[in-house]
Amino acid sequence: MKKHFKAVELKHLDNATIMKIREWRNQPFVRSMMFSQHEITEEEHMNYIAALKQDDNRGLFVFYLDDEPFGVFQYKLLREKNAIVPGTYLISQDYQVMGYGVIMDYMVQLITYHYLDADVIYAEVLRTNREQVKLHKVYGGVLISKNKYYGDAENVNADINVYMYPVQVPDKRFRFSRIVIEMIEILPIEDMVWI
Repeated sequence: MKKHFKAVELKHLDNATIMKIREWRNQPFVRSMMFSQHEITEEEHMNYIAALKQDDNRGLFVFYLDDEPFGVFQYKLLREKNAIVPGTYLISQDYQVMGYGVIMDYMVQLITYHYLDADVIYAEVLRTNREQVKLHKVYGGVLISKNKYYGDAENVNADINVYMYPVQVPDKRFRFSRIVIEMIEILPIEDMVWI
């Protein structure tokens, strides 16, 4: 059976989903891979949402598979570099072993190229997040810095690596990594919508 993927932008999310984002973000398995690992208060969350809504260079999407949410993607545009700094997380540990992280990363690349009109990704990753470090290397990421933040982590004391790589989507002309070729086969762009 074919799956249907959808990415819904913050401005189209209802209040219940906006509040649910905080609950998802505060799960211990998510917090442990974030730069800021404390539990987010309701006030902090609402300030964050308000800041996203007021900043044309930042945004957020919730990803759905067959109308069930499975991940969150927030980003900061670096217009002068034609790039984004993404932040993503899955909302259930079960999704990690089901390959949803790879699907989410592919969706991020499609949105980055087709909707945000950028073609470079600056991925800031905790060094302890081995799965993401490995994935960014598979995408051809080049380690460009350690502990130099490009996104919203200026006041955070975390050991991070920053990987830079070109967005990999079907209509760009370069050699895709094996993982992207597999994603193209199971998730053609016609099967994904963003709102």
